[in-house]
Amino acid sequence: MRAKYVNPYTDFGFKKLFGEEASKPLLMDFLSTLRSYLLIC
Repeated sequence: MRAKYVNPYTDFGFKKLFGEEASKPLLMDFLSTLRSYLLIC
């Protein structure tokens, strides 16, 4: 059986990964990490 992957660089992939209610903690963690990275640079 072949594994299926979602490309987060596409609009569909990003919305699929972060746009659903069940993935809200993942989105919050991603945004927090991104914010921390941008404040350091």
